[in-house]
Amino acid sequence: MGGCDVDDQLFQDVPDSNLLFARSFMEREIYVAPNMVNTNFNLLVYRSGVKNTSAIEARVGVNEQLLADYNQEHGTSFQMLPESYFSYDNRVMIAAGEEIGTGVVTIQASKIVAELGFNDYYAIPFVLQQSEGVNISETHHSVIINVSVKEPFILQETYGLLEASAVGTGVYKKTLRVYVEFDNEWDIDFAYELDEELLDEYNTINETDFQLLDLANLSGLPGQFTIPNGENSVEIEITISADGLEYFDPLMLPLRLVSLSDFMVAQEREVLYLLFTRNFDPASAELIPLTADMIDAWTQESSEGPKESLIDGDTGTYWHSAWSSNVEPLPHWIQINFQQPTTIGGMNYTFRQPSGITDRPNHWDVQVSDNGSDWTTVWTSKTDLPVEPVDAKQTLVFDQSYTSGFFRLRILDTYGSRDWTHLSTIEVFSIIE
Repeated sequence: MGGCDVDDQLFQDVPDSNLLFARSFMEREIYVAPNMVNTNFNLLVYRSGVKNTSAIEARVGVNEQLLADYNQEHGTSFQMLPESYFSYDNRVMIAAGEEIGTGVVTIQASKIVAELGFNDYYAIPFVLQQSEGVNISETHHSVIINVSVKEPFILQETYGLLEASAVGTGVYKKTLRVYVEFDNEWDIDFAYELDEELLDEYNTINETDFQLLDLANLSGLPGQFTIPNGENSVEIEITISADGLEYFDPLMLPLRLVSLSDFMVAQEREVLYLLFTRNFDPASAELIPLTADMIDAWTQESSEGPKESLIDGDTGTYWHSAWSSNVEPLPHWIQINFQQPTTIGGMNYTFRQPSGITDRPNHWDVQVSDNGSDWTTVWTSKTDLPVEPVDAKQTLVFDQSYTSGFFRLRILDTYGSRDWTHLSTIEVFSIIE
């Protein structure tokens, strides 16, 4: 046969007959499904040549030395599968005029799992032995079968932490794919379950304080679904609505994939932490013009930082509360006097630039009044809001829009918690939905 490749030997008119295996190494993955005892695969023996006018019997055997030589040559560590765990046809018939004969190899799958466990390193080294009337190929007379015995897990494509978001009242869509890697002959049932204890564990491990996303914001997730017989996967499209959620406040939905059949879910892939954030679209914010005569502040430093700097649009200027005399404790407030009812849905602000990080506001609330004297707190931000970077515009979106003639934007705390604070600019806006 010289240097001809296997395809040439199988399909060209080679005058002389030779017995061969097409490959020298093959892998066979066996997923030991429930109630499985044995599994079979076909071992193919080929005969080349055009003078195949008579039937022949090919003899197949096992040669452990072949496996030892292979391991030494390739630096592998395959173990010989003991013969008590498999059987095979040691005589393979190739009919007259045919090129292929088939022998059956039977693997005692359940016995392997029970006695040896799941192992990827077992192999069976088969060799072709002399048969009458035909020569054995000098280059393709053996094949090593790597028998990889695997547990048939249910797998989900998306697992671990998945960060998602939607803008305004928009939605987030995600297709979840659940699949198996074996030839499926069953209806495999499973479901997603909300597991709040997972959220507590996640927060403890990662030193976070995420709150639970309400299931009312989730749609499209059935109570139970199935990979049907003959299929290897199923897809579920879920939708998360941002409507009604606080802006910029990540919420977590911890989902556990659970099996409702004899198949197990792979432990390392069973949990999905869906972290969802409602983001704000700046294009939906319509700034409300502010003038110097509309702005008051509770205290004012006499030597620097006039309150008018808050609304001049120049980040090179700033307002500063009193620090050298007449110092008052927090909270400090910036009052906007509209005189007539005005609707506000959020605010922007920038820090004094440049400045040290201490004294920058990191906790706010909003008060409203109909007469400029009697005040009601309607919204409070989260604590420990970002105080860096110094040149970034910070945006706070309220839980809803508020209408009033007078507003107080109160600074409840600052980084460092001293009794004075400062800002470069402040803006308020209505929201166009």
